Amino acid sequence: MDLYLIIGLILVILLLFIFRNKNKKGKIKSGQELSDNLKPIEAKIIGNNYLQSLPDSMDSQDLIKVVDKIISIPNDYHELNKSKYQLVVDSGYIDIYEQITNRIIAYALMQQPHRTKEWVQFSEDQRVSEGWFLREDNNVWYIGEFSTKDGYKESLTPYANLISACADFIKLQVEYIRQLVEADQRKKRKKKGNDMKL
Repeated sequence: MDLYLIIGLILVILLLFIFRNKNKKGKIKSGQELSDNLKPIEAKIIGNNYLQSLPDSMDSQDLIKVVDKIISIPNDYHELNKSKYQLVVDSGYIDIYEQITNRIIAYALMQQPHRTKEWVQFSEDQRVSEGWFLREDNNVWYIGEFSTKDGYKESLTPYANLISACADFIKLQVEYIRQLVEADQRKKRKKKGNDMKL
């Protein structure tokens, strides 16, 4: 299903809701009320589109389990007392990371919007010398990249909404950890090769 068809469907559904969702006095319900009514339909359309793009060899239920573990990392970090590194390893992300796109993460967040608040808090609680953060400023969500090397520097990327920003932020976080895991695995293989030569 291409993007224009999805947008068209959403607009048609929105118009239907406007006509069907008038209060007793004939006034149209607020934009927030309409938006709340549209969320399940929008999520279904978007979710089906993303899940249809999975490779035939991939079971969508397996993918959903991995994504659910990824978006739960801030909560599990506190509840399970495990490192972020270990939570990414345990999630299964490293084995199928190429199939887990930012859009699939966004779809999962639409199903569990409370997870976005956990990631915002996770971002605020970080104590690192460089990396990414997620924050709101004047009703605009941003992903920022910062470094304290050679003085504090940051760059900001604006997003239309929290879901999109949070999905990209999550992907950046788990990709960074995946690269650390792969670097550790290379070191272990190299060390094992050197030990065998002795």
